[in-house]
Amino acid sequence: MKKTTAVLFLSASILNVNATEQIPVVIARDIANQLNNRYLDTSEQCTDGKAAYYCNGVLVRVADTLTTSEGEIERNAASFTYLRADTGITNLFSNGAGIVLSTLPTVSPAPIRLRCSFPTNAATDWRPDGCGVTTRDLPGYELEWSRNCDEQGIQNGQDWLLHFNKVKPAYFYMCAFRESEKQFSLNIAVRRLMPSNYRNDWNEVITTAWSVEDIKSVPFQAFFYNQANLAGKENAKKLQMELYKIIQTIRPIVRINLSAEDQHIFSYHEEDQTYIPIR
Repeated sequence: MKKTTAVLFLSASILNVNATEQIPVVIARDIANQLNNRYLDTSEQCTDGKAAYYCNGVLVRVADTLTTSEGEIERNAASFTYLRADTGITNLFSNGAGIVLSTLPTVSPAPIRLRCSFPTNAATDWRPDGCGVTTRDLPGYELEWSRNCDEQGIQNGQDWLLHFNKVKPAYFYMCAFRESEKQFSLNIAVRRLMPSNYRNDWNEVITTAWSVEDIKSVPFQAFFYNQANLAGKENAKKLQMELYKIIQTIRPIVRINLSAEDQHIFSYHEEDQTYIPIR
């Protein structure tokens, strides 16, 4: 059979190569627009009253593999950053590449669900369950300060600011907000109270973990690399092909520019995409 090449032009349907041989290729020319629209939507909750992460913002994870680590699986805690225009984030955990999730599914049981969130980095690898009390012991600090925010009576921005000023710069003592609509909304709102040198850095959102057996059910929407590190594109392509081998569907690659003046931080570039040989 004649060898052809499928080119990844992004739009929102499946490409049928021919009548006898079909390779599904996600075509999503407007994927960057979809992500930017979610990023710019700063609604405190969804129209049905659910927490904002079900309909707006963008969850990204700096990663070099599709699966979560052994430690994350043990804690059932995978780390993400929640990007939205009102979070003020200009720095991620690193300038590497990673995965982009769609809005989290509302079905039950969900293949992945949000467990807790922190306005800042929270060193969750020091927390046995990813959300609760840290095991990192520091002179002058009390472990109970790292309990969930509501367990410490933190119910509003001023309560949280007192907590923040008490534990900074030891961010691993930061308290966690729970997954409810009210708690997640407060988690975003309190970032406006932080000094800019803290606000520029990433937040930490914890979801359930997943293994290689779960990959087909994880809502991967795209892969990204940071415009501040163009070399990261190769790692994004590696992740893209790793997923393709499992689900035979291509998810697109987008660039992230967290300093974009127009706040359209996601962009699609044809030259970043992978060409798949079709035999």
